[in-house]
Amino acid sequence: MMTTGSAVTSTTHSNADPLVTGAPGAPMDLQCHDANRDYVIVTWKPPNTTTESPVVGYFVDR
Repeated sequence: MMTTGSAVTSTTHSNADPLVTGAPGAPMDLQCHDANRDYVIVTWKPPNTTTESPVVGYFVDR
């Protein structure tokens, strides 16, 4: 995601195979709702799978 003034340009995230067998899948339906220099509001849905480990948290980095 990139910001230019008040406009928000988001990148598309696609689900991918996990890099480690049994690792949680990638988040789904990732959306950026708002962003400025001090914060970003992001939402997502958990992976849609029962064969991988459960997600225990996400790390959002700048």
